[in-house]
Amino acid sequence: MELTAAVRSDRGLVRETNQDTYLVLRSPHNDQLLVAVADGMGGAQGGEVASQMAIDALIRRATGMWQLTAPQQRMAWLLESVAAANQEIYSRASIDERLRGMGTTLTAAFCAAESIIVAHVGDSRAYLFQEGSVRQLTTDHSLVQQLIDGHQLSEEEAAVHPQRNILTRAVGVEPSVEIDCAQHAWSPGDILLLCTDGLTHVLQPPALQEALQLGSVEHICHALIERTLQAGAPDNVTVLAVQNGDRSSS
Repeated sequence: MELTAAVRSDRGLVRETNQDTYLVLRSPHNDQLLVAVADGMGGAQGGEVASQMAIDALIRRATGMWQLTAPQQRMAWLLESVAAANQEIYSRASIDERLRGMGTTLTAAFCAAESIIVAHVGDSRAYLFQEGSVRQLTTDHSLVQQLIDGHQLSEEEAAVHPQRNILTRAVGVEPSVEIDCAQHAWSPGDILLLCTDGLTHVLQPPALQEALQLGSVEHICHALIERTLQAGAPDNVTVLAVQNGDRSSS
């Protein structure tokens, strides 16, 4: 089963630099994909370094990943790789004063024909478009999400809250980090969407669902970036989409 991927990233209309980094890595037999998005934090230089280090850590460890067949093995690989990225970023920040306090979100997915395994830290997100509707696969590690979970804030209030950018968990900020990791089934025609918060702070789920029905993953990524720019794009924005096979077969 062919997996098709597309990605677009833009610094937006306010930021001077783009601290987002992404990954699309295809297996030697073209039947598996490793994809990820990372949104750096900690000043312009620190944010760029942290997000790139997170993606580089996945790339360096990917060689032996394609031979893993059991879901438990793939999940363990993802968890170990994100933990390694956390340690590398934290160690680098500890010895370089200019990078002190840097960190990054990281949402990564191992995609095969039968399932997706998603590892997640921070407030970048993964969505699955399936049977005509979109479902969020990840939960934000953010202050506003904690307030929502505690019934102290509504989804509508969270969207405009002045502290909506405050993370409760990020890669590289502490010596170790708790990583969410889960497996999800998908079928031919389904689409996985990874994105940074530059998208989700501007576009709401109905707009995502509408865009995910536009056709190819290239069209989807283009449309989501353009709509974000039209809405003012106050932050860097990265959109990465993976389609499982052909929609006509779903």
